[in-house]
Amino acid sequence: MNLKSFVAGFLLCAAPIFAQTADPDVEALLAPARAECADYDAGVVSVDDRAVQRVDITGDGASELFVDERFITCSTVAGLRSGTGGWVLHVLAAGQAQDWQMLEWSVIGWQPDPGYPAQKVLLLAKHGSQCGMAGSSPCVEAVVWSVDDKAFVSTNRTEAE
Repeated sequence: MNLKSFVAGFLLCAAPIFAQTADPDVEALLAPARAECADYDAGVVSVDDRAVQRVDITGDGASELFVDERFITCSTVAGLRSGTGGWVLHVLAAGQAQDWQMLEWSVIGWQPDPGYPAQKVLLLAKHGSQCGMAGSSPCVEAVVWSVDDKAFVSTNRTEAE
């Protein structure tokens, strides 16, 4: 076998291994940001590795998709889709996406009483204006997954509505 044949065979076999495949769910969640960035002098979005995380928040043992827009940038505009009020967090659970404006987020395990089932709680640090306060006064929203309603709920709102 000559070198030319070897290289051709290698490329035919190796191409699928090295092919870049994007997660269609991530791409769908980032499509509005990509379009907005492209509107600014044909900008291109870059996605940092920290933007995409998988966390089981529904308690079913499978991880849900979290996309944090704080970690995306646009080549032609600073602060794409962000401001003093924070960034958008997208969460895809049970086939539906939910978005929150937030400054920081974390998922914690919580079981207030051994007689109650454990739950995962999404804590969202928010700009004070989202809680009827001054912007410099931070507040927190706690969100849980309702197994019965297949939706995120909090005392602030019911996402199924």
